[in-house]
Amino acid sequence: MAFSAEQRPISKLLNDCILEIPRDQRHYVWKKDNWLDLLSDINFIVKNKDDKRHFIGSIVLKREESINGLDRYTIIDGQQRTITIMLFLSAIMKLFQDKEMEKDFKGTIPYLISKDRKNEAYCILHSEEHLFIKDFVFKVTNYDENRNINELIKLSSIDRKKEDNIAKAILFFYDELKEMSNKEIEPSAYLIAMRDALIDTNCVEIIADTEEDSYTIFEILNARGQALADHELLKNYIMRYILPQNAVDEVKKKWEILEGLLGGSINRFFKHYTAHKIQVTNKEQIFRILQRTYPKDKVGALMKDIMLKSRYYHTIISPQKSGENKNCSEVEYKVFSFFKEKRAEQFRPILLSLMDKKENNQLSSEKYEDALHFLYSFFVCYNIIGEEKSNKLEDVVYKYAPILENNFRE
Repeated sequence: MAFSAEQRPISKLLNDCILEIPRDQRHYVWKKDNWLDLLSDINFIVKNKDDKRHFIGSIVLKREESINGLDRYTIIDGQQRTITIMLFLSAIMKLFQDKEMEKDFKGTIPYLISKDRKNEAYCILHSEEHLFIKDFVFKVTNYDENRNINELIKLSSIDRKKEDNIAKAILFFYDELKEMSNKEIEPSAYLIAMRDALIDTNCVEIIADTEEDSYTIFEILNARGQALADHELLKNYIMRYILPQNAVDEVKKKWEILEGLLGGSINRFFKHYTAHKIQVTNKEQIFRILQRTYPKDKVGALMKDIMLKSRYYHTIISPQKSGENKNCSEVEYKVFSFFKEKRAEQFRPILLSLMDKKENNQLSSEKYEDALHFLYSFFVCYNIIGEEKSNKLEDVVYKYAPILENNFRE
């Protein structure tokens, strides 16, 4: 199998070449959530003056015959990301024009338009299924085209059925960037920084010489392996965005402690941790809920809270009332051991909230132990004597655990 692979910034890919999307590739399907993820990633780097570059994954290309000295490739994998970057960059171009930033405008053109040795211009990204992209790029790169963004979209060759989502993406990036830049002391400098962070985004560029090789690489990269668990996704998220960057090693050490404490209960911990912190009303992935609740600039607070609650959880699942490993009182040992024996996990979000309030002196030890006794007695009456099913309690527990945690009152 003949191919080359190299990690390099998108700016090196989007320059002096033509990238073609095959007809058999799916239409552009990225939505607002995808656009927002990319925008927030780039904004995070700009706002935190982070030396790290955003990494967008692998782009698999097949080398084609050049056109008058201009390299040409077919995109085998990565067309959704490549299209989105082009649309993002096009929105920045229009804002450069709106703010009369002519030099920055013209300096960005080579990342959207390539010229061959005969000085013929080509849109860097070409798709027979999305001709609108080429038309729009040529219009938005004309500095003298004094029209607003909606007019430029309407004047481009748009097939509403195929192109409506692409037009929405352009407007999303344009409107969001306009609003974000207007909140800055130096809007122009902010837009330049966003442009630079975007084109400096890293990818692994894999170029194959034959169609067979390119699709073999694609199949290897997209092989269906075991999906990452929520705690693995969360660990990667925290590692990626923790500030300052030299805190990563400390986070690794703490995560090892967490894994040692929880062992095989780590997935259950994150399920119960999320339920104790946040009003969970659907079956959304736990990682996504926590990611939304703790944006990139809050991952330090998330890590600190996880470590604290993992210690509480360890007490719940491994209570020790004496010896070097003592971690609980007599009452806690009685209740937690009983629940462990009966495999009564449904109360754990409530227990985490109660333990936290007691630890923070919002709940006296006496009232805390009264609450534990109540839960113990309730379980005996409801589950053992009444022979009711524990899963009926989940909605009630999931409702009140975050209220106890976030809006506690006696």
